[in-house]
Order: sequence, then C-alpha cells, then structure tokens
Amino acid sequence: MRLADLLKLVKRHNAAIVAAHPFRWDQPFDELIATHGPAFDALELVSNNVTPETRTKTAAVLQRHAAMGATGSSDGHERDAIGCYYTEFTGEIATIADFVSALRDHRGRPRHRSGAWQTSGPVVD
Repeated sequence: MRLADLLKLVKRHNAAIVAAHPFRWDQPFDELIATHGPAFDALELVSNNVTPETRTKTAAVLQRHAAMGATGSSDGHERDAIGCYYTEFTGEIATIADFVSALRDHRGRPRHRSGAWQTSGPVVD
C-alpha cells in the first residue's frame, strides 16, 4: 500500500499512525516527510531496531516537526528484548480510543528498562 493511501485510511478511521524505526535500512524518511508533511502522530525514537545513528536522525526530525510525538518499543523479536523500551503515557488508557488520543496528543514518552538490552542507548529526559 502506498503511504498516501495509508494516511487517508488512517484519517478515515480516526486512527493514529506511528512510523516504526524511521531511517532503518537507509529508508529515505526525510523524503517521506518532505512529500507528506509531518503526517505521523509519532515516530519510534528508541527500540532494538533503532541504532544510535538512526535515533539521532529521528530526533532531528522530531525537533523540526513538533506536530509529531515520540515513542519507544521493545520490538521484541527476541525474548531478551521484550520490555527493554516502552512508551509511558500520562492519564488513563482504558480503551483503544484512549490510546489513539494519547498518541495524537503526544502524551507518550519513550522509556527504557534499567539493565535491559538497549541498542538505541538509554532514554534521558
């Protein structure tokens, strides 16, 4: 599916969209933003599929485009990676609608579990 079509679908369903590991595999993420604008509700800033180099690039995009929030996820394809990174949200999230609202309102903050495997490095406020 083309990104333009996906963005329309997300909007039509009143959903949220997060870009997982931008810049991984040398994806031209800057070009996506130039074409579609800051159309994502959040960008995955840290996970075990985000290197320090791609994290730096993602952080720069987030600085330029305050319309997008940041998330963390363990992207747990291996048991030891599960829970190493996560997103902490303010406020109660009891439904999918609450989760979508939290993403859209940028109420999430990337976090890491102390002592866990951290490819992206620790998260510091």
